Amino acid sequence: MTYGVDVSHNNGAINWQKLKATGRVQFAVIRTSHGLSNDRQFAANLSACKTLKIPYAFYWYAETATESGAKREAAFALSKIKGTSPLFVAYDAECDSLAALGKNQTTDVAWTACEAIQRAGYKAYIYTNENWRRNEIDVQFLKNKGVGFWYARYTGQAPPTASYASLCDIWQYSCTGKLAGNGSQYIDLDVAYHLNVVDPNYCDTHSLTTVPGLTYQFKTGSEIKCANKSFAQMAHKVGADGYHYTTFKALCICPGVGFYVNGKRACIAIVEKPLTDTPARFTKHVGETYQFKSNAPVTCGNGAIFAQVGRAAHQGKFYFTKFRAVRRGSAGFYVGSTRTNIGTVI
Repeated sequence: MTYGVDVSHNNGAINWQKLKATGRVQFAVIRTSHGLSNDRQFAANLSACKTLKIPYAFYWYAETATESGAKREAAFALSKIKGTSPLFVAYDAECDSLAALGKNQTTDVAWTACEAIQRAGYKAYIYTNENWRRNEIDVQFLKNKGVGFWYARYTGQAPPTASYASLCDIWQYSCTGKLAGNGSQYIDLDVAYHLNVVDPNYCDTHSLTTVPGLTYQFKTGSEIKCANKSFAQMAHKVGADGYHYTTFKALCICPGVGFYVNGKRACIAIVEKPLTDTPARFTKHVGETYQFKSNAPVTCGNGAIFAQVGRAAHQGKFYFTKFRAVRRGSAGFYVGSTRTNIGTVI
């Protein structure tokens, strides 16, 4: 489960640093507009979430009961979020003019809005409450169209005591939440069951030991940087899961260097001198095997002379790599980019 809040100008001026420090804001849903009117705190709320690396989504409150009106509202809301990367965009269907329609008409208007969201390249959500889910709108029809369901239902219970994971994607379980930093008396509280929220400070590696010439890929919630030139960045991409995948190559021996995510040290890496348990020069007969013990996997410069047998085994701090002598001649063996041994087959 992922905990979050949803906000509008009804929450006043929010102290987002205090709000984030509560630990209950792993994502935020920000209102862009109501009908064709701007939400007065939209820009400030979005800016704060970007600055503090809080994953965000958007919603607008519907005020029209026609499909053409829904298209205009969608265009207005979507124009405000160009260049952003929201988790989703939601259509808030609760207004009286929609309720005056029949269930099929209301659903058609909601689908018009959600379809516009999808065509703009965003994940579409429908927000509504229990009465609307039962009587005013066909939520299942929208789910079948790939629309997520954000469900407002206040039972006095809260997660993890209660759950609606089988019914919805996000449960708004309170409209009377109290969190430090909120600019009004209450704040809406949500829990997401299926939302792919990336922790911007995440790093999958806290310590790393390697040798010159080897590469390593980090998975992080934001871009990762090395504190000095002991490592060179070789590749970077943002995956479909929202995480950053960054490959670095160790260049030189280093007793320890920090890698930083969002200005905080996330990993310390050591680049050791390449070592094996084998004499610098050794001799084998055709057909014999030999196993290296080293501080990183060993490779052979000529597989036609020494063929590797299986993959290197990793036990504790050491690697064990086996080779078979297959043809007469000499070949170099490498740990990373450093030649550590020369083997001769006789």
